[in-house]
Formats: sequence, structure tokens, C-alpha cells
Amino acid sequence: MKKHLNILVSIALLLCSSNMSAQKLSVSQQKKVDQLFSKQKIVYFSFMVNSMQQIAGIAKIVSVDKTKGATVYAHADKAQFSKFMEGNYAYTVIPHAAPKKKTTAKTTKGKTTTKTTKKPTTK
Repeated sequence: MKKHLNILVSIALLLCSSNMSAQKLSVSQQKKVDQLFSKQKIVYFSFMVNSMQQIAGIAKIVSVDKTKGATVYAHADKAQFSKFMEGNYAYTVIPHAAPKKKTTAKTTKGKTTTKTTKKPTTK
């Protein structure tokens, strides 16, 4: 009887610990993620950190673009951002402008031609 109780307690502890390590987004967090990614594939954002070790850990989840003091600027796709949100970090979404068109002019044998190209996007 005691042996069965120990086994049941061990299984219960194992199940609880696995649920704690695999955090899920709350309904409101998932709605925010879905809303952010409804019209774009990448989100640019900033957040504050307390230490360089914290940056190293987060850099394994999202793409860190630069740091300025305690402020970190990063971007992420939906899966990466969802994982970042699991850490409950405060963040600010940074609007990202669409790439500008580039116009070039070329003169050949007295004729001028123009060519408009789009810069590559990260979408």
C-alpha cells in the first residue's frame, strides 16, 4: 500500500513539474499575439532588461537587433514572439515602415531610362 502511494505521489509530482516548465499563453496574451500578426509576419519591439545574462537568454528566443543601455531592440516571428510572451516581459511594439522604392536612372547612347525596384523585405 505504501509503495503504491509513493508511486502515485511521484507520478503526480512529475506531471506538475512538466506543466510548470511548459508555460502557455493566457487567452488575452494569445489574442494580442494573433492581433499583432494578423497583417504582418515579423514584429519589431523593444523591452528593458536588468542584466546582460537576461539578454543572452532572450536572444535564444528572439532576434536581438541592438541594445542601448538597458533597452533591447528585437524582432520576432509569431512563434518566437509567443515564446517571448511566456516570460511576461513588458514590451513596446515599434512600427516598422514598409521598404521604400528605389529609383535609378541610366543613360545609354543619349537615352535615359529609369528603373524602380523594391528593396528586399523581411516578410
